[in-house]
Amino acid sequence: MPYHMLVSEYIEGLPNHETNLGLGEELLPQQLNDVKQFIAEFADIFAKDATDLGQIEGCSHDIDVGTNHPIRQAPRCIPPARRGEVDKLEAEMEQHGIIEPTKSLWASPIVLVKKKDGSTRFCIDYCQLNDITKKDSHPLPKVDELI
Repeated sequence: MPYHMLVSEYIEGLPNHETNLGLGEELLPQQLNDVKQFIAEFADIFAKDATDLGQIEGCSHDIDVGTNHPIRQAPRCIPPARRGEVDKLEAEMEQHGIIEPTKSLWASPIVLVKKKDGSTRFCIDYCQLNDITKKDSHPLPKVDELI
């Protein structure tokens, strides 16, 4: 039996896209049980769907750009045939608290990327911001060490 079927049987409330974890069938029964218990314990941290995202209250993230001036890039041209799609995606993200209107001096252009299933991924080109961002001098811990 494929692993994703086993996970969906034992973990109620886990989002559909999280039940197909692709860990393979080579796990030993105890390993499979450990994975199921771990996922069940932390099931509340998974987004239920694409609209279950947004802001985290009580924490902020600052990007250190040193003394650089704000970068305000012009929007990229969007074909009129796709403008409605952009408006719809923006409205959905605003409605679900993923984005919010701003009058910031900073602006980066959107990039629309077609996914394999034909839907559109709404991306932002932060290349110029990344170029001026001061990088952290300490390495992030490895995920397997955190778990």
